[in-house]
Amino acid sequence: MPLRLLDKELHALSAAMAIMLTPFSFADGEQWRSAMCHALNPLVGASGSTLELVVPDEPVIGGCPDLARTLEALLPPPDWMLKGFEKRRQLGLSVAGFSDIYDVAVVKRSHFYNDVVIPNRLLEPLSLLADFPGLPMPAVLGFVFENEAAAQSKLERNKQMLDLIAPAFSAGISAYVRMARVRTGLASLVDSLTVGMTIVGIEGEVLDENQAMKKLLDIDSEHARVRAAIRQFALAAAGTISGRRSPDWAKLSQPMEIRTACAKYRVTATLAPDGLLNARSTVVVCAERLSSRRLDSQELASQFGLTSREIQTAQLVTRGYSTRQIATTMGISFNTARRHTEHVLLKLNVHSRTAIAARLSGVS
Repeated sequence: MPLRLLDKELHALSAAMAIMLTPFSFADGEQWRSAMCHALNPLVGASGSTLELVVPDEPVIGGCPDLARTLEALLPPPDWMLKGFEKRRQLGLSVAGFSDIYDVAVVKRSHFYNDVVIPNRLLEPLSLLADFPGLPMPAVLGFVFENEAAAQSKLERNKQMLDLIAPAFSAGISAYVRMARVRTGLASLVDSLTVGMTIVGIEGEVLDENQAMKKLLDIDSEHARVRAAIRQFALAAAGTISGRRSPDWAKLSQPMEIRTACAKYRVTATLAPDGLLNARSTVVVCAERLSSRRLDSQELASQFGLTSREIQTAQLVTRGYSTRQIATTMGISFNTARRHTEHVLLKLNVHSRTAIAARLSGVS
């Protein structure tokens, strides 16, 4: 029987498909799943729905929050569910009712059905499913109903409705999964880079800082000021984007210099569009140390509170002297030399002799 839709149903269907196809217009994947389920429930008369999808750093089950929490009892998927997924693949179904892929009698004898489904009236499940290479299980958009008889009476119509949205569902999920994989790969790449990188949201919040940036700044006593300057630099671009003005990237990408007592940094910024590093657009700020100079005794005393003997100890450490050699050179006991070295480590806020040398010279 042909599917006939009222104008308001066509409008609702169009709005739901628009949500499916624009995952990166939402702050995160959970909001996208929730919006999708909220838009689709009235179209099939469902009491609730969820979208099960395996992507890094997200809950497997999302959608209607209360229902999603309830269905966490299904993780990891029980055997009867895995057998249903396999049967669905063999039959080539993208839309499946309860009895199409599951052995209803077996499922109704399960603890899950009696302890979760019946008490919560999560009846007559109807699913839209899609397989994607590399995912351990299909993406499943699942609907449940409070009234089993009413759901069964509308089953064929609801299947037709889900068949209509299946291409949009597959396209939206495919784009989201691909971008999730890109984000995971980029996150690993960013952390492996030797260039310092800070990722700033368009509202100005610092979202991440790679290991190179932490290493670069942790040996600079003015690291807080450098980080504040980096954030302000990012805000110039972020404010342009959030104000929906087209950024002048030729101008914004002009390097800025930040100077501290022990180093000079060149800082640049660029845009990472929606979905690339985060669900929303971000500004990526790169920092590179251009030069450094050795701190003199006066600066070591004023910046770090080192005594004259501690300064002498630190300078000998930078020359590779052992604790015993320091004691001999300075004419002090081994234990006193060791205490001086411990005080230097504490005051410079470092944890190794190599880091002492880096702190004094301003290089990592």
